Amino acid sequence: MSYTLTKIEELNGGVLATVINDADLLHIKQSGVDKPIAFSSFKTQIPNYGYLSGLFDNSDLNPSYIWSINHAKNTRLIRLTIYNPLGEFQSIPYTIVDANNISVNFGGPIETGDWEYILEFWTGPSGGTYPDPIYALANHNHNMTDPIITPNIESGLTIVEYDLARYGNVISGHVIAKGIVINNYYTWGTINAIPGSLKRFLGVPGNASYYESGFGRIGIDGTIELQFGKANIDTIFVINYII
Repeated sequence: MSYTLTKIEELNGGVLATVINDADLLHIKQSGVDKPIAFSSFKTQIPNYGYLSGLFDNSDLNPSYIWSINHAKNTRLIRLTIYNPLGEFQSIPYTIVDANNISVNFGGPIETGDWEYILEFWTGPSGGTYPDPIYALANHNHNMTDPIITPNIESGLTIVEYDLARYGNVISGHVIAKGIVINNYYTWGTINAIPGSLKRFLGVPGNASYYESGFGRIGIDGTIELQFGKANIDTIFVINYII
């Protein structure tokens, strides 16, 4: 048994969808039979998500040509989609009056006929979270503990400064250091954000008068080592890797 997912623009022999019924359905074909499924069937599985839909026309506008909705959901996390009587999407700005009301200023009479709207809303907590769970990443929150380096500084190595941060599974930052001997790996210490394989990185002299490069590496045990191409010169190493 096989299924074919058909994009909207492929419906009706390649003719673009022109009505809301086409645009608001996911079409799955099996053995030549088209099986439309409403997107709302998927969206309603999202926690704290809901939607309202309905029709309106010119008679629903006030004398200033403003159309208002009292959704009474006590949330400002909303999204309004409007279609004209031909089923064409209309990009019209709307105003969130308060947590229960929105309004649309059309600026004049609208086309005769039934206009259709979909008002999506989220009623869950929103403190710092991504407002639309449809597009949220599985690991969107990057407020994670920054990596910790346990120093074990080898004789002859000087760590001038360093700054490392963690963004999800990405480690990024720099270290400025110098060594008294060139072409020799000095041990700095170990990092608790251990890579899955040996990671190497490049260092450049902090003084533009010098051109000798430095090199660094982080082993799978977290050991960080630095090597210098110029003795006793501050060298800037840029560290970026995924754990």
